[in-house]
Amino acid sequence: LFQDPTHAGVVVVALPEDMPANETVELATEIRAMNLPIPRLVVNGVLPSLFQPSDRDVLAEAPGSILGAARARAVREGIQNAAMEKLASLHLPTVQLPFLAHPPASDPSSILKLARLL
Repeated sequence: LFQDPTHAGVVVVALPEDMPANETVELATEIRAMNLPIPRLVVNGVLPSLFQPSDRDVLAEAPGSILGAARARAVREGIQNAAMEKLASLHLPTVQLPFLAHPPASDPSSILKLARLL
């Protein structure tokens, strides 16, 4: 019953970060070894990209505190992109849920927004 994709499946959820992506790849490998279907991968808390990869590299190495926020965001985007590439290696249908700061994710309007994406 659990191996029948018309009746069951394991939805795998990850954050777009290095360790969660590594753990998700390992988890998916083990789930597949048990012949259990994985109908979907959900990546939670995805930030929209603000920088091109080349700009991200420059900002990540920029000195000075005036660029501190940009540097932090560029580093975060680089980590997120590397994690997304790793998760893409699973070749699963993927849903990306955005990072929600305002209103917070626990707000009913946020819950509805995320539910619509699933």
